[in-house]
Amino acid sequence: MKTKKQQSEIENRFWKFLRNNPFYSTYVCYAAAIWGRNIPERVIENFFSLADKEDYDERNRELILKTLYFLTKDEVKRKDDFKIKPEEREHLLVKHNLP
Repeated sequence: MKTKKQQSEIENRFWKFLRNNPFYSTYVCYAAAIWGRNIPERVIENFFSLADKEDYDERNRELILKTLYFLTKDEVKRKDDFKIKPEEREHLLVKHNLP
């Protein structure tokens, strides 16, 4: 039952972030809603039912879930705490035409 309550709380936080920041992507709003909250993976998977389908590529589903799950951990304090494997980074850079 705790999972359903957590899911509802996350959804409420998500929609609040999205209303207050209409130009943010659904991914950014969901990440803000779960940041540091120790959410179970099965609740995080709810992201895909809330997200705008244009905000992510289905091929990156596992990386997205992994990143979101990492963000729920208490020990995440700074953005530079997150490390992406070189091969994952390369894939993201090429996909988004980043230097």
